[in-house]
Amino acid sequence: MKVITCHIEPDFDAIASAIAAKLLYPDATIVFPNLPKRSKKNFLIQSTIYAYADFQKVDLESIDTLIVVDTRQKSRIGEFAKIVDKVKVICFDHHPDGDINCHEFYCKKTGANTTQVVMKLKERNIDFSAEEATLFMLGIYEDTGKLLYPSTTVYDFEVCAYLLEKGAKLDVVSSVLEETIEESQVYLLNELIHNARIFEYNNINIVLSFAQYSEYVAEAANIVNTFLNMKKADAVICVFRMQSRIFIIGRSVNDKVDVARILKTFNGGGHSLEASATVKDLTLIETLDEA
Repeated sequence: MKVITCHIEPDFDAIASAIAAKLLYPDATIVFPNLPKRSKKNFLIQSTIYAYADFQKVDLESIDTLIVVDTRQKSRIGEFAKIVDKVKVICFDHHPDGDINCHEFYCKKTGANTTQVVMKLKERNIDFSAEEATLFMLGIYEDTGKLLYPSTTVYDFEVCAYLLEKGAKLDVVSSVLEETIEESQVYLLNELIHNARIFEYNNINIVLSFAQYSEYVAEAANIVNTFLNMKKADAVICVFRMQSRIFIIGRSVNDKVDVARILKTFNGGGHSLEASATVKDLTLIETLDEA
């Protein structure tokens, strides 16, 4: 059995990469780890493109090939880390660092991982629908800040042009990326503003903040993006305690601040401008002290 997966708390780039990989490996089953069922991402996938398998119904022992996209770190693939050293592993990741030993590793310096997977589709003359092209565009736009982040490459622009030729709808991409904040998200944003601490190093401003909520709140990354825009800082590191779990999300708009490197202390992953981590065995206060 072949399975396609990505990192926990997948963003649109990870989701789009997985669906593009499905076109490369049509006999594989997509399994998204820890994707909230009521999230906007889940609704978009199930209503317009693909259904995916519930991890709880997947027999790990039946997997012989694991295709991992948008990460190469064991700590970021959830329960699949238990079998990653026992099966054939194929990785597509635009982050060069990782501890997964791959039988095949495709790594290209692109702003979004979706870009390099779509390049493979084009190279192999694999066709896809306008709906799929729109989702691929969404993954690229989210991970490159609508092609404005410094990490954006010429490959991202070229693939976006190709996706437009394939029928990608920019109005759909824009409407999906438009941030709508629910009451719980507003509460967390207010907590981040109230608890913010600013650190300055060589004229670079980094904001550290934290927030707590009794329930899990989906789309926390949107809150962090909004917080970064409001603070006008070079980077933000936000620590969330939701239910009994602790999450850290880092965002940067300055090439001199590598949030992936910062969160590597917590076995996190991502790239220099966007990274995240799930913390185990530490309290909120201990996590803040470590950060």
